[in-house]
Amino acid sequence: MRLRRLPLFAWTAFMSVLAAGSIMLSLSAMTAGYGAPPAPLVVGINPVYPPMEFHAPETGELQGFDVDFAYALGRQMGRPVEIREASFPQLMIDVGSGRIDIIISGLNDTPGRRGVLRFIDYLQSGAQLLVSGSSPFTRDIDLCGGTVSAARGTDFARILQVWSARVCTAGHLPDITVVGTENSAMARLELREGRVQAAVQGQETVGYFLDNAHSLFRRFLPPISQACLAIAMRHDSALFENIRASFEQMKKDGKYQSLLRKWHLEANTVIPS
Repeated sequence: MRLRRLPLFAWTAFMSVLAAGSIMLSLSAMTAGYGAPPAPLVVGINPVYPPMEFHAPETGELQGFDVDFAYALGRQMGRPVEIREASFPQLMIDVGSGRIDIIISGLNDTPGRRGVLRFIDYLQSGAQLLVSGSSPFTRDIDLCGGTVSAARGTDFARILQVWSARVCTAGHLPDITVVGTENSAMARLELREGRVQAAVQGQETVGYFLDNAHSLFRRFLPPISQACLAIAMRHDSALFENIRASFEQMKKDGKYQSLLRKWHLEANTVIPS
């Protein structure tokens, strides 16, 4: 789960291009003329978030659930897919300017973003605490007075503070201390090296890392927050209904479920049980 706070300059630029672009038709939603092949669906991705999107260490190949999902969505729509990689702030600017059609990159659907973007939710997410495999912690209050690492630029610090107030402060116990890190990988490194008692990660990534960590970590408690990852586009995008209908069809014919199984994300489905 990635709830990132953009720098002020990035939000300013994003809002400027969004306002300027609102008077233009999306070129990617049109074809060059009668009989021309369909224009590609241009998808923005920031490939630093396995298993959602990342470059394979061995080959450098771009892969992940979001990558497969983008190509499957394009096939369902009958359009080729062009993936453009960029930093997260740049993706926000590019979707506002029309340089990309949509973002599929572990982006959270939040009330604050709905004023500038339109969302279609495609995965459940949440903030998941990890502890070391040998940790004796079993109860929520065991973490009170301890330290928890969390990536800066996400909403995890705020979520942890709310959780600490409910569990620790309300029980007259010392609050947890949040240790900010550069990214989620560094948060796990802090835990691995014993500098913190727990680390918080996006729920959708935890299974991937546990499979590769060989009992270094384990989940601690259920997720302490809930959210949804979403396809993001401009409010005036002509693609919204087509994408929404195509995703619904993917759920009906099992393509969506097949991708969930491939990446071990069945628990993150948005299909009601």
